[in-house]
Amino acid sequence: MTIQKYLFTALLAGNILSSGSLAAQDVLAPATRIALHTHHHVGGQQKLPSQQNIRAFMTYDAAVIDWNELESMGVKVGAKTASVATLSLPIAQAEQLAKVKGVNYLQIAGKVEQQLDKARQEAGVELTQQGEGLTSPLTGKGVVIGIVDKGFDYTHKAFYDTEGRLRISRVWEQITAPTDRFHAPAHFGYGAELLTQTDLEWAQGDVVNNSHGTHVTGIAAGSSLLCDGIYRGVAPDAEIVLVCMDANSENNVAIADAIAYIFNYADSVGKPCVVNLSLGMQIGPHDGTSPFDLMADEMQGAGRLLVGSAGNHRADKFHISKTFENKGESVSTFVNFYGGPTASTAGGEIDIWGGQETEFEVNLMAYNTFNKEVKQRITIYPATTDLQTVKFDSYISDSLLVATERNPLNNKPHIHLTSAVGNLRNNYALGIEIVSKTAGTVDIWADNIFLGLTSKEIEGFAEPSEASTIAELGGTARRLLSVGAYTTRNEYTIYRDPTVRKIEETMGEIWSHSSYGPTADGRMKPEVAAPGCLIISALCANDNSGTQIVATSEASDTRNYLYGYMQGTSMSAPFITGAVATWLQAYPSLTPEELKEVVKETARRDEATGDEDRAATLGFGYGKIDVWAGAKNCVKRAATGIDDIATPNNHLLLIDGNGIRLAFTTPTEHALMTLRTIDGKTVMNKSYSNIAAGTEFLPLEGTSLHGIYLLTVETEKGTICRKVVL
Repeated sequence: MTIQKYLFTALLAGNILSSGSLAAQDVLAPATRIALHTHHHVGGQQKLPSQQNIRAFMTYDAAVIDWNELESMGVKVGAKTASVATLSLPIAQAEQLAKVKGVNYLQIAGKVEQQLDKARQEAGVELTQQGEGLTSPLTGKGVVIGIVDKGFDYTHKAFYDTEGRLRISRVWEQITAPTDRFHAPAHFGYGAELLTQTDLEWAQGDVVNNSHGTHVTGIAAGSSLLCDGIYRGVAPDAEIVLVCMDANSENNVAIADAIAYIFNYADSVGKPCVVNLSLGMQIGPHDGTSPFDLMADEMQGAGRLLVGSAGNHRADKFHISKTFENKGESVSTFVNFYGGPTASTAGGEIDIWGGQETEFEVNLMAYNTFNKEVKQRITIYPATTDLQTVKFDSYISDSLLVATERNPLNNKPHIHLTSAVGNLRNNYALGIEIVSKTAGTVDIWADNIFLGLTSKEIEGFAEPSEASTIAELGGTARRLLSVGAYTTRNEYTIYRDPTVRKIEETMGEIWSHSSYGPTADGRMKPEVAAPGCLIISALCANDNSGTQIVATSEASDTRNYLYGYMQGTSMSAPFITGAVATWLQAYPSLTPEELKEVVKETARRDEATGDEDRAATLGFGYGKIDVWAGAKNCVKRAATGIDDIATPNNHLLLIDGNGIRLAFTTPTEHALMTLRTIDGKTVMNKSYSNIAAGTEFLPLEGTSLHGIYLLTVETEKGTICRKVVL
């Protein structure tokens, strides 16, 4: 029995979920209540018997919650921020957990999707890597780049340095069961860590039917050991940490755990970090208030940054927004079943969100497309029960489950539908009708995996537009930098075939599939655009999917290393991730807010983007990324920050590079050099006396320090204090 068919069967097994206490209903998100009813993940995914665990987000009151009580219920806490945590818990305990004091909201995991030669020159990467006009070349040295994805080739030459050391420091394979050799990360309790070069070279990679993660990592941080370096990444000297998603259960809770895992590692080695999310999903409020978005914002800070892809859904039909001016207005559309529908492809989700003050009614309709008439109309909101099983007469076979709420995170009315429809009678369609009771706005979102929306070209029914197709996960969080894609290549050749192939994209213009906002709360997204069309980067040697488009291959050691084409905001996001790594090298304490300031102040606008307003409207955000201008901006910020106190007469010079070099330009009687961690712990203290002009010291020669430090040098002529990255 297929997974989808199992869901279809389970949905028919019962009608109404026992409501329990009102408090529990308020805490359990609609998708969670539906999953509890079916003991399944929504969207036709994996079977979840009651004894198995589910993953979920929980928002909580830190002053009230008793973590020991949760532990006694079998709840395991993963990532945790000030108000949001990720959990693993037995599905049978979910309703009991909802009654625990201090637990505010429980939302089950949702499914996510995966979403440079000419590009580097176009965006100023070459000048940045050469150090043109900078204090030194910026290549991501001393910075951690985290990639959350799948389809990794750990042993591609692009991930080694010139001395044969693998720059991938560790990998968390979330799908892999722990063994005697590979253990689960202590704090998270699932998957397996690969911690040494020997481990990674033994494993080689995670899956055998995908190159997405390899390609993304190569764009952000690939080295220049092959192909004369023309396909090297934006930050080729960055340290790399990978998290391999579970291909059977890709969900946003595991992604949040992955971000925390990478940030925790970067903290442990004292390095700034940027994490790339070339991932997305469409179910959610799209206003920055989902548990994932709240957690992503709380995890970020100085030297802890997130970059995400805006999505590749501009041309997809899955979102309708309607602003009502008066009572009694309506909007109607049809559900588009991508798989047919059939019993084997049944599944999918639809979200309906209203404004905080908007009142409306939602009806599902069995509509005869031949006679152009409604045969049956069922009101699903305002709901008469906590959870409704919706069945039509003979027009639409099988059922839908509907749960509703007043969402506690944004105070908006929210209706969530899960479909098990496996068949439509000839000339019938499933319609959604929303009728206003007050003025206000309503948004309908389909998951765009199983389901979309369509007018069927029938008068009176709405067709989705391409605006506001920005994806959750990589696009809607407030502090995350969201990235669109534009075109720097529109023709290509395949390995060993000189035929030039062209695609219908215009050089310099926004890529035709790049999603854009605004978000549901009116914010501009994405904030910037980067090259994302036909980007050449590393491919996975283990990929047997047959979908690779290989551009070139180079033999080295005992194997061939592949480079090939991919396109999408999944490619433009790591381009920005690599750029941010070079900026963090110059300014390790860069904050999410400062990052957006840098982008706004340095983004390029040209004939394709137009002015700032037009650029935002087209999906460029502030404009096209300028890595070099951004690097210079960050160098200036680092030089003028509050941690950098200028000394009179410029009597000494600090040069970052091989350790720290102190060059005294005038005779100095005494100097005290102190090196402290960012949190103030002293790790080195050295004093010097009767220093002649021109004398240089390398006080850190022979040490193994690495990370971000504050270096203070005090002399009789003044003091200087600067951040340094070792």
